[in-house]
Amino acid sequence: MADGLLTTLGFLLAVGVGGASALPDMVRFTTRAEGDATVITGQNADPWMPYHGVIAFSELDNLKASAPVPYRFVLAPASLVDLLRLTRISASRGTGFRVSYRWGRGDPCAKPGPAFAYLFPWEHGTKTRVDQGYCGPSTHQGLQALDFALPEGAIVCAARDGVVVATRDDSDTGGPSARYESDANFVDILHADGTWANYAHLRCRGVLVKPGDRVKAGQPVGRCGHTGRASGPHLHFAVYRASWDTERGETVPTVFLHLDGETVAAEAGKTYYAVRPGGEPFDVRLAARMTDADFDGLTRTAAATGTVAVRDEKVDEKVFLWCANGLSEPQEVTVSFDRLLGFESSKPLPCVRRVPALTEVYLLSLAHTRGGVARYEIRYVWRRAGPP
Repeated sequence: MADGLLTTLGFLLAVGVGGASALPDMVRFTTRAEGDATVITGQNADPWMPYHGVIAFSELDNLKASAPVPYRFVLAPASLVDLLRLTRISASRGTGFRVSYRWGRGDPCAKPGPAFAYLFPWEHGTKTRVDQGYCGPSTHQGLQALDFALPEGAIVCAARDGVVVATRDDSDTGGPSARYESDANFVDILHADGTWANYAHLRCRGVLVKPGDRVKAGQPVGRCGHTGRASGPHLHFAVYRASWDTERGETVPTVFLHLDGETVAAEAGKTYYAVRPGGEPFDVRLAARMTDADFDGLTRTAAATGTVAVRDEKVDEKVFLWCANGLSEPQEVTVSFDRLLGFESSKPLPCVRRVPALTEVYLLSLAHTRGGVARYEIRYVWRRAGPP
């Protein structure tokens, strides 16, 4: 009888928080006198993005506003607009007011339609795992955002048609600490329904578009990196809509086009292919579609090594185990685990299998059951098998 030990550590997830750096000072307010009246004017200096705001008064003495207050407004890109006129009520009394302004990105009056089918934001025919999903425990608390496990330098593609409204690509700084949150390189793309997508953690000098560019779904817009608050290379993706209650908008869930024309809501720990309508056909190899029935009974010729070996083959979020008998006689192989953390076996353990001489056979699969680091340590023993 002999034994072996196979140790593997895997599935270290790279997560982070994306988003733009400090909100640029795009909206400005001025007042001017017109006789006994005061006019409040708003200016949006952003040539591509609408902005909204609220004007409120803590004091409004002997003045009447031209519209109910607090006053909500939306400024179109590159616009200068008279917002409110304050007129004197009584000519015999003085006037005074204290005003405050609050503003944010986008148009809260825009009405996004039914759930839009986005494209996964990487190259057609390639697949990537979701490291962190909506409201994830690491850095997505309260955010409908996704972290995709793209490698350093991978092409990032637009998930939807739109106009590039903001970019950054001069940062070469990143790390897992919150102090890096404002250091992410990114691309923001405004969609026709008023929502906008944020693609973050791009590599330094890795942005391939500029503000004002009109992009099509599937078009390359950057290269993946790990700038900003990120524990490793990955793409942070989130779609926002404007809200009167927040400056930066609120994140919204998305669905994506996947295989065979189906739409899916991306889930943490699962792997998905990017599919472009009309794109070239490609071979699909997804662990989620693989079962023991696909491999049980499948055999391969094994080299005469003079020993028995168990090998692991990683496919997406699963690990498939195979046993090669390099001896000239059949062996009975028993597989168990000294450690099995974050995985679930497809077959009862220990797994006992008769392996013919000079033959490799399939044993079982391990499915990754939760986020974080998953580990397994396989122990296997073999002995000469008796008659079948």
